[in-house]
Amino acid sequence: PPRSTRHSTRRQRQMCIRDRQKIDVEQQALRGENMEEQIADLKTLLSKSSAEKEESESQLSEVIANIKTTREQIVAVEQQSADVRRSIHQNQGSLSSMEALQEAALGKTDKAMQQWLEKSGIDKNARFAEQIDVSDGWELAVETVLGDTLEAVCVDNIDQYSSVLDTLESSNVSLIETTSSTSAGSNSATMLSSKVTSKIAVSQFMHGIRCAETLDEALAQRHSLNEDESIITKDGIWLGANWLRISRETDESKGVLARENSIRELQQQLAELEANAENINTELGELRENLQNKEQQREEIQASLNTIHSRLNEIKAQITARESRQEHITNRGKDLEAELEDTQKLITSAEADIEVATKARNEALANAEKMDCLLYTSPSPRD
Repeated sequence: PPRSTRHSTRRQRQMCIRDRQKIDVEQQALRGENMEEQIADLKTLLSKSSAEKEESESQLSEVIANIKTTREQIVAVEQQSADVRRSIHQNQGSLSSMEALQEAALGKTDKAMQQWLEKSGIDKNARFAEQIDVSDGWELAVETVLGDTLEAVCVDNIDQYSSVLDTLESSNVSLIETTSSTSAGSNSATMLSSKVTSKIAVSQFMHGIRCAETLDEALAQRHSLNEDESIITKDGIWLGANWLRISRETDESKGVLARENSIRELQQQLAELEANAENINTELGELRENLQNKEQQREEIQASLNTIHSRLNEIKAQITARESRQEHITNRGKDLEAELEDTQKLITSAEADIEVATKARNEALANAEKMDCLLYTSPSPRD
């Protein structure tokens, strides 16, 4: 074959070899991308992030439910607080009215007397009515007996005020000494003093005064009374051996002891209501602080959940991109395999052509050499 043909075949073979090398390089590069491992890692990360999302969503739902419950509790406690404040206001109004009536009944509104008490330094001292406790239901009976004595100002020693008594003008003042011992009156349940408990000795005012539940009982005992004895019923009817006294006046000066008991009860109720209001306010403050913390926790979880959602979307996008790339690599790999196969065939064909050409050339050279030898060894015609 001509030399040019052999050279063309060799060039073709070399080009095919270079093409095969390029194919090998590209195949190695595609294998080096390792898309399957990257996709597997991303799917693992996706699964982990999905689990985090579910956990955060569960936490968020729980916190939102707690917020709802706490808000409902706050509404309920606020209603309790409003009810207690309303009761406090009502009781304060009732107490103020009762105290005003009691001050008038005990002479605390008498300006002349109050000025004298202030000068004597005893205007803040308690009144007798404020220092005794009466069994329930016996207030009218005790008040009927004690009368104006209930207005008496309690002092330690009457003697120290004797010098200023003549300075009192246009008014009345009663003083009563307190004692250090507690007197519960007579031990006999039939005596009125047994219905009274006080630091002041009340027996001096109730000596010989018996008590009866009803008028019938009192009337039954009347004829057995001594001259220095009397008997009073629960509703204030006072009898002696040959006398009877009944008072049904309704002016504000009456009912001092019953009113004093009501004042004490209202004061106790107010103290309890105010303590309850304080507890409610403390509870309300704790609930509001808890609500604030829960709302802050909700915001934090929501922010974390938003971050997780963004990460999930990014991971999914990366997986999609890599799967697309993996599909491209797979298809390109198939194309390269086909190109490699075709190139290899071309190389094989070229090598076969070269081998044939080489063999033909060698045979031609061998034949030429034989011809040269024959020409050299053949006798010249001239000889």
